[in-house]
Amino acid sequence: MDQPPPRTITTSRFSGVSGCWEHEHPHNPHGYDSQTIQSLPRNILITSYNISASPARSRFERATFLLDYLRRVIDSCRDKSFSPGVHGEPVGGDLFYPTPPPANVIMLQEVTKEAFDAILSDRWIQEYYQVVPYSPDEWTPEPTPGSHGEGLGVVRRAECGNLVLVTRSLPVMRPKIIDFTDTTEHRTAIMFDTLLGVPRHPRAGHATGHRSEQRTTARLRLACTQLESGQLGVFSRRHQLETVSSEIVDNSIDGAVLAGDMNVAHLGDIGMPQLAGLSDAERRAEADPTSFTWGYHPGKSGAQPCRRDKILYWQNRRRFCVNEIRTLGIGLKMKNGQYVTDHYGIMTSLEPQRC
Repeated sequence: MDQPPPRTITTSRFSGVSGCWEHEHPHNPHGYDSQTIQSLPRNILITSYNISASPARSRFERATFLLDYLRRVIDSCRDKSFSPGVHGEPVGGDLFYPTPPPANVIMLQEVTKEAFDAILSDRWIQEYYQVVPYSPDEWTPEPTPGSHGEGLGVVRRAECGNLVLVTRSLPVMRPKIIDFTDTTEHRTAIMFDTLLGVPRHPRAGHATGHRSEQRTTARLRLACTQLESGQLGVFSRRHQLETVSSEIVDNSIDGAVLAGDMNVAHLGDIGMPQLAGLSDAERRAEADPTSFTWGYHPGKSGAQPCRRDKILYWQNRRRFCVNEIRTLGIGLKMKNGQYVTDHYGIMTSLEPQRC
């Protein structure tokens, strides 16, 4: 089956006035004046976490607990090396969390409807983040004539999917979802473009002689995915990764980042990112146990621990500093002793070099 083009999806942000999540108007990548460019963040944190659909009985609670953990981790990264940029349009009303987080993107996989509801009800997310997509309904494409019963409208809805949380200081442009054709698990990828402010080399002010910093922009394409699972899914994973790469490697942008659960389960998975034209942000060896993100939790007996979760990137003419991967959530449990998820999370930071 031919791979269909990516579908356009919706971004939303919470309004303190209406008390509801509302559709966000698309950002115009060419509509930024010099003042707005000066306020763009110059670097971002990127976090990837598979929050696990199982066990079903605690999906809402586990998502809530994980968000509180991530809030504390991300807040700890707030220092002089990270610029929060402009907070964005105020949510309205009194803020429960008065200090905005540094500019960051949280890429979540295996999000269920219950977890989605927990995320939308979280005050920290409401105050500081945009959500892509707007609804779990956007995980599943609408049926087309000639498919799923010759246009009868019969389609199996995805039980879980990817969700991306983007701080309001970062524009979300052209959000889309890629529906993989070679999947039995409703696997998809979410992607969108954003902008960072890039300092030019300082120059002397014309009148005062003081040095002033001017900025231009770097356009990045960010993507989140969960590839096909199991050893038998190795060929599907290869095609899925190549499909995402073909969409994010684009000479009209400055670079791209793909993060998520790559479901490494076969020797054939090794080297797959490089074959797709992507670089691995992880500096530790593939077989280094300190880089492993899966296989240590109850119910995984007999499973081989490995690095299933990865952050991959591509650089165009402008170079980026992609910092060392940080592993998150080792041994993370809720108060009742239950593990929050069967994956560890991963985080890195990225900053384009000066012009």
